[in-house]
Amino acid sequence: TDTPPRTARQNNPRLPNGPSSTWTNFFGKTVKILPYVWPKGQFLLQLCALGCVILVVGTRVLNVFLPMLYRDAVNELTQGQLALKTICLYCIVTSCAGTGGILSISRSQLWISISQYTGKRLQRELFRHSQGLSISLN
Repeated sequence: TDTPPRTARQNNPRLPNGPSSTWTNFFGKTVKILPYVWPKGQFLLQLCALGCVILVVGTRVLNVFLPMLYRDAVNELTQGQLALKTICLYCIVTSCAGTGGILSISRSQLWISISQYTGKRLQRELFRHSQGLSISLN
């Protein structure tokens, strides 16, 4: 009888045979890479990372309030009221939230230094690893 060809997943004993997901072993992968991403011993960079997390959460919270402010402005205008306060608040929240908002731009600027640190650290570790390999690999 003809046996079907084995897949790469079946040939490699380290890979699970079940269906894989993006979230499979997310915690394990995060724990492995976190020491290279987290700026250990760099207090200012740690503050920047914490600030980035706070800005992301703030942006998400503001994005929740945007539809509510829009609804309130429409309701006030429908009733014939001057919705100046609500419209101004909506414009302020819109300029803070979103991909081009003040919070997002601030987060991007803070993340630059962390990204540079991470890149340098990974390059250093890869170089150190390659220097520690045996010459017989060549």
